Amino acid sequence: MGRKTKKCKQELLVVDSEYRAPKRRSYGLWAKKIKSLRKSEEEIIRKRKEALHKETAELWRKVWETDGFDMGRLWDHRYWGMHAFEGGRDCPIVVQLYAKVGLHRYNILEGTNLQLHEIEKYNREGIFMPACYYITLHAEDQATPSLVTFQTIISERKGYTLNLICTVARLKGTKSKGDTDQFDDDRDLPEWPSSFGDKSRFLYELMESEWEENDWIRLYLEVAVVTTNRRNHNPNLSGLKILNVVVETGENLPKENVLECFTSVVVYISYDQDLGGDNGICKRRAIVRRSVDFISKRFSLVGKTLPLLP
Repeated sequence: MGRKTKKCKQELLVVDSEYRAPKRRSYGLWAKKIKSLRKSEEEIIRKRKEALHKETAELWRKVWETDGFDMGRLWDHRYWGMHAFEGGRDCPIVVQLYAKVGLHRYNILEGTNLQLHEIEKYNREGIFMPACYYITLHAEDQATPSLVTFQTIISERKGYTLNLICTVARLKGTKSKGDTDQFDDDRDLPEWPSSFGDKSRFLYELMESEWEENDWIRLYLEVAVVTTNRRNHNPNLSGLKILNVVVETGENLPKENVLECFTSVVVYISYDQDLGGDNGICKRRAIVRRSVDFISKRFSLVGKTLPLLP
């Protein structure tokens, strides 16, 4: 009886041993397979990083060669944030206004009268605001019926407000002049003057014919309205009616020089804004400061819109 029990135990041990052995072999194969997959994934990640580094290096090479205007097919790079867009009549109003800002700078410095004809294309660096716009456009020379290709760079310094710098404004094929150092205007905007008759300040009140002749005043107003209300993608700029304009300078200058020269000024504009439909007309104010760096020829616009004083 005892011998039979011993034999049964031996048989049980043999059976149990044969049953567990395959499990140990399966785990080893599974572990090797997992290790192999990890190596394959690591290799794929490594190759992707190498390709990304090469593409990024190529992008920067293109940026240096073209100043960010002609990026070709390399623009679609989700990690870098440079995106290309077609121009045309349906181009966003903010891009059209930025193009006019670049032409405005060029016209004052070069004594020309180029007017926007059409946006050809633009690159935008940055997924969210603030962003930098590299705009290529066609401009019409008012002296001749010809079109020229023009390039300008507008860098936003803050979002949902007027705070931008025009760093490049040139004919395509020419190089930018001046220093390339960064130029910023971080000062607070002045308060609306309590009286425009203050003799201690250099304030120049313009007649209607003067602000109509100098179209940059309306341009500054339109840029201030659009940049401070970016949620409205199709603002009715034709509903803006200028009521009064006062220009302030830091020194005593003839009014002609204030309007025609590229100097630092603060513009105070009172205007009506037609809100459309049954919303009526809203009376508002705008303050826009233009700061000019005479070395680099860059200039900034900083401004805001306000409700009319009671």
